[in-house]
Amino acid sequence: MLVWRLTTAWRNPNPSNAAEAAALGRVRAKRRALIIAVTVLIAAAAAVKATTS
Repeated sequence: MLVWRLTTAWRNPNPSNAAEAAALGRVRAKRRALIIAVTVLIAAAAAVKATTS
């Protein structure tokens, strides 16, 4: 819960102009790709572990 509170500004930044909004869109896309990649890696590891045991 504390981590959720402390990362609010990181998770939901508010751009003040169009340039910041565009940069924020790129950051969000990178963050989304990172989350998807980590999720896929975890799923692959779980699948490998399930098939080998």
